Amino acid sequence: MTESSVLYATPDPTSAGAETVVSTLTAELDDVPVTPVATVEGCRAELDAAAVGAVVVTGAFDGATGTAIVRAAREHRHTLPVVLFADDPSAGGG
Repeated sequence: MTESSVLYATPDPTSAGAETVVSTLTAELDDVPVTPVATVEGCRAELDAAAVGAVVVTGAFDGATGTAIVRAAREHRHTLPVVLFADDPSAGGG
């Protein structure tokens, strides 16, 4: 039995936007743990190590892109770790 996981990389893992993403992914991938990980520089090495051989998905978690992120996580959940670099919709923007 292979255990896989989803890392959700976000600038602020405690933000409401990040919590929404984690809740949505957890509901969609009920047998896969979803862990929010901060993308601050101190964690970059940890993310890089986790991303070796992983499926990396990028994009804003919003509308169709959010659906694509969920689909990518579902497709790969039984084979590889999945690292989601999904932008928190509440984080910045100018």
